[in-house]
Amino acid sequence: EGPVGVSGVQVRGAMPGKRTAKKRLVPEEESPGRKKTKVCHPSHRTQPGLVLTLGQGDVGQLGLGEDVMERKKPALVPLPEMVVQVEAGGMHTVCLSQTGKIYTFGCNDEGALGRDTSAEGSETTPGLVELQEKVVQVSAGDSHTAALTEDGRVFIWGSFRDNNGVIGLLEPMKTSSVPVLLQLTAAVVKIVS
Repeated sequence: EGPVGVSGVQVRGAMPGKRTAKKRLVPEEESPGRKKTKVCHPSHRTQPGLVLTLGQGDVGQLGLGEDVMERKKPALVPLPEMVVQVEAGGMHTVCLSQTGKIYTFGCNDEGALGRDTSAEGSETTPGLVELQEKVVQVSAGDSHTAALTEDGRVFIWGSFRDNNGVIGLLEPMKTSSVPVLLQLTAAVVKIVS
């Protein structure tokens, strides 16, 4: 297993150490008689379940606090639990812990974080989304987030529109800054945004 990464956000899965180099032959279709050797080496060793971020963080999507606008090297996001899934939305990040809790950070202009961010700087660091159910999967869109519970229910929050207009999950032009149960007639097994 390797690391799971999303738009500058990475969950450490089973990343080998710095000194590991792998050589493998890469077939070249254009020149059947020639062989290429590709040498790769991962550059960071961490424990499984830790989240590393880098890149642009002008709206807090790195989760490193309000003073960090950009990171050129990976930095550890301060989360209280080990993480099993990370999703990057348009300007926010969603982390699912191994205990089924959700932590979010980034832009909350349209409610994509699913929690109160009225305190100064609270968008730029991980915060817990209040949801009583155990979550098994999360997804993030441009300005919305969804969570799938272990019993097949889906909770959504944020705004549900794209370049073509309203998607239709909530009333037209409505947003939800807290999780709302999506009314469905059957259990859901997987979600994507």
